[in-house]
Amino acid sequence: MSKKLYLVVSDCPQSGKTVVSTFIASYKKCERMSSSDAILSRVSKLAGITVEEIKKHRLSDHNFCRAELISVGNKMADDGYPPGVACLDMLPAAGDVVIDGIRRVWELNETIKRAKKIGFEVFVIGITRPAVITTQDNTESDLFNFLDYKIVNDKGLGELEKKVLEILEKIS
Repeated sequence: MSKKLYLVVSDCPQSGKTVVSTFIASYKKCERMSSSDAILSRVSKLAGITVEEIKKHRLSDHNFCRAELISVGNKMADDGYPPGVACLDMLPAAGDVVIDGIRRVWELNETIKRAKKIGFEVFVIGITRPAVITTQDNTESDLFNFLDYKIVNDKGLGELEKKVLEILEKIS
Protein backbone atom coordinates (compact mmCIF):
# COMPACT_ATOMS: atom_id res chain seq x y z
CA MET A 1 0.00 0.00 0.00
CA SER A 2 1.51 3.34 -1.02
CA LYS A 3 1.34 6.55 0.91
CA LYS A 4 -1.33 8.97 -0.24
CA LEU A 5 -0.82 12.67 -0.89
CA TYR A 6 -3.98 14.75 -1.06
CA LEU A 7 -3.40 18.09 -2.80
CA VAL A 8 -6.25 20.50 -2.07
CA VAL A 9 -6.41 23.43 -4.48
CA SER A 10 -8.94 26.17 -5.06
CA ASP A 11 -9.79 28.74 -7.65
CA CYS A 12 -9.84 31.59 -5.12
CA PRO A 13 -9.13 32.49 -1.50
CA GLN A 14 -11.83 31.74 1.09
CA SER A 15 -13.20 28.79 -0.89
CA GLY A 16 -12.80 26.32 1.97
CA LYS A 17 -9.50 24.63 1.09
CA THR A 18 -8.15 24.94 4.64
CA VAL A 19 -11.39 23.52 6.05
CA VAL A 20 -11.24 20.63 3.58
CA SER A 21 -7.55 19.89 4.12
CA THR A 22 -7.95 20.06 7.91
CA PHE A 23 -10.95 17.72 7.72
CA ILE A 24 -9.05 15.21 5.56
CA ALA A 25 -6.06 15.28 7.91
CA SER A 26 -8.29 14.75 10.93
CA TYR A 27 -10.34 11.99 9.30
CA LYS A 28 -7.30 10.16 7.87
CA LYS A 29 -5.17 10.92 10.95
CA CYS A 30 -2.37 12.27 8.82
CA GLU A 31 -0.09 15.27 8.53
CA ARG A 32 -1.48 18.51 7.08
CA MET A 33 0.65 21.21 5.51
CA SER A 34 -0.03 24.32 3.54
CA SER A 35 2.13 25.92 0.91
CA SER A 36 2.05 28.89 3.26
CA ASP A 37 4.06 26.79 5.77
CA ALA A 38 6.98 26.81 3.33
CA ILE A 39 6.48 30.51 2.64
CA LEU A 40 6.23 31.35 6.36
CA SER A 41 9.46 29.47 6.97
CA ARG A 42 11.20 31.55 4.30
CA VAL A 43 9.68 34.86 5.56
CA SER A 44 10.71 33.94 9.10
CA LYS A 45 14.33 33.53 8.03
CA LEU A 46 14.28 36.74 5.99
CA ALA A 47 12.61 38.84 8.70
CA GLY A 48 14.41 37.31 11.66
CA ILE A 49 11.22 36.48 13.57
CA THR A 50 9.73 33.10 14.34
CA VAL A 51 6.99 31.44 12.32
CA GLU A 52 4.93 31.35 15.52
CA GLU A 53 5.18 35.14 15.87
CA ILE A 54 4.01 35.63 12.30
CA LYS A 55 1.10 33.19 12.81
CA LYS A 56 0.13 34.94 16.06
CA HIS A 57 -0.10 38.30 14.27
CA ARG A 58 -2.07 36.71 11.42
CA LEU A 59 -4.66 35.34 13.87
CA SER A 60 -5.72 38.85 14.78
CA ASP A 61 -5.06 40.36 11.35
CA HIS A 62 -5.44 37.92 8.43
CA ASN A 63 -3.92 40.51 6.10
CA PHE A 64 -0.80 40.89 8.26
CA CYS A 65 2.13 40.58 5.83
CA ARG A 66 -0.17 39.08 3.15
CA ALA A 67 1.54 41.06 0.40
CA GLU A 68 4.95 39.89 1.65
CA LEU A 69 3.78 36.27 1.77
CA ILE A 70 2.51 36.46 -1.80
CA SER A 71 5.71 38.17 -2.91
CA VAL A 72 7.95 35.58 -1.23
CA GLY A 73 5.84 32.72 -2.63
CA ASN A 74 6.14 34.20 -6.10
CA LYS A 75 9.91 34.62 -5.65
CA MET A 76 10.24 31.00 -4.52
CA ALA A 77 8.35 29.94 -7.65
CA ASP A 78 10.41 32.23 -9.88
CA ASP A 79 13.57 30.70 -8.40
CA GLY A 80 12.32 27.21 -9.38
CA TYR A 81 11.50 26.06 -5.85
CA PRO A 82 7.78 26.77 -5.42
CA PRO A 83 6.06 26.41 -2.03
CA GLY A 84 4.25 23.16 -2.92
CA VAL A 85 7.53 21.49 -3.81
CA ALA A 86 9.19 22.98 -0.71
CA CYS A 87 6.48 21.30 1.39
CA LEU A 88 7.62 17.92 0.08
CA ASP A 89 11.05 18.60 1.60
CA MET A 90 9.41 19.43 4.93
CA LEU A 91 7.33 16.22 5.12
CA PRO A 92 7.58 13.75 7.94
CA ALA A 93 9.25 10.46 7.05
CA ALA A 94 6.16 8.26 6.73
CA GLY A 95 2.43 8.27 6.21
CA ASP A 96 -0.27 10.03 4.26
CA VAL A 97 -0.16 13.80 3.90
CA VAL A 98 -2.47 16.65 2.89
CA ILE A 99 -1.04 19.80 1.31
CA ASP A 100 -3.16 22.79 0.40
CA GLY A 101 -2.54 26.17 -1.16
CA ILE A 102 -0.72 25.38 -4.40
CA ARG A 103 -1.44 28.31 -6.69
CA ARG A 104 0.26 27.63 -10.04
CA VAL A 105 -0.28 24.96 -12.68
CA TRP A 106 3.41 24.18 -13.17
CA GLU A 107 3.86 24.10 -9.37
CA LEU A 108 1.03 21.57 -9.11
CA ASN A 109 2.52 19.45 -11.89
CA GLU A 110 6.01 19.60 -10.36
CA THR A 111 4.67 18.73 -6.89
CA ILE A 112 2.80 15.74 -8.33
CA LYS A 113 5.85 14.57 -10.28
CA ARG A 114 8.18 14.82 -7.28
CA ALA A 115 5.64 13.27 -4.89
CA LYS A 116 5.22 10.25 -7.16
CA LYS A 117 8.99 9.93 -7.42
CA ILE A 118 9.25 9.59 -3.63
CA GLY A 119 6.47 7.01 -3.46
CA PHE A 120 3.19 8.87 -3.06
CA GLU A 121 -0.08 8.09 -4.77
CA VAL A 122 -1.41 11.59 -5.52
CA PHE A 123 -4.99 12.87 -5.55
CA VAL A 124 -5.84 16.45 -6.51
CA ILE A 125 -9.04 17.79 -4.96
CA GLY A 126 -10.32 21.16 -6.10
CA ILE A 127 -12.74 23.28 -4.14
CA THR A 128 -14.71 26.23 -5.41
CA ARG A 129 -17.18 28.47 -3.65
CA PRO A 130 -19.51 30.31 -6.00
CA ALA A 131 -20.58 33.85 -5.28
CA VAL A 132 -18.01 34.47 -2.56
CA ILE A 133 -16.42 37.90 -2.57
CA THR A 134 -12.71 37.34 -2.15
CA THR A 135 -9.48 39.22 -2.07
CA GLN A 136 -7.42 38.99 -5.21
CA ASP A 137 -4.32 36.82 -5.11
CA ASN A 138 -2.06 35.00 -7.53
CA THR A 139 -4.02 31.76 -7.95
CA GLU A 140 -4.12 30.51 -11.54
CA SER A 141 -7.61 29.55 -12.69
CA ASP A 142 -6.22 26.76 -14.91
CA LEU A 143 -5.54 24.63 -11.80
CA PHE A 144 -9.05 23.23 -12.21
CA ASN A 145 -8.01 21.54 -15.45
CA PHE A 146 -5.92 19.06 -13.41
CA LEU A 147 -8.36 17.82 -10.77
CA ASP A 148 -9.15 14.25 -9.82
CA TYR A 149 -12.15 15.48 -7.79
CA LYS A 150 -14.07 18.75 -7.61
CA ILE A 151 -16.11 20.05 -4.69
CA VAL A 152 -18.56 22.92 -4.96
CA ASN A 153 -18.78 24.50 -1.51
CA ASP A 154 -22.26 26.00 -1.65
CA LYS A 155 -24.35 24.38 1.10
CA GLY A 156 -22.61 24.75 4.47
CA LEU A 157 -20.10 22.85 6.56
CA GLY A 158 -22.10 19.63 7.02
CA GLU A 159 -22.63 19.21 3.30
CA LEU A 160 -18.99 20.09 2.60
CA GLU A 161 -17.80 17.36 4.97
CA LYS A 162 -20.21 14.89 3.37
CA LYS A 163 -18.74 15.64 -0.08
CA VAL A 164 -15.21 15.16 1.24
CA LEU A 165 -16.17 11.81 2.83
CA GLU A 166 -17.63 10.63 -0.48
CA ILE A 167 -14.32 11.39 -2.19
CA LEU A 168 -12.26 9.70 0.52
CA GLU A 169 -14.43 6.59 0.23
CA LYS A 170 -13.81 6.48 -3.54
CA ILE A 171 -10.05 6.81 -2.98
CA SER A 172 -9.85 4.10 -0.28
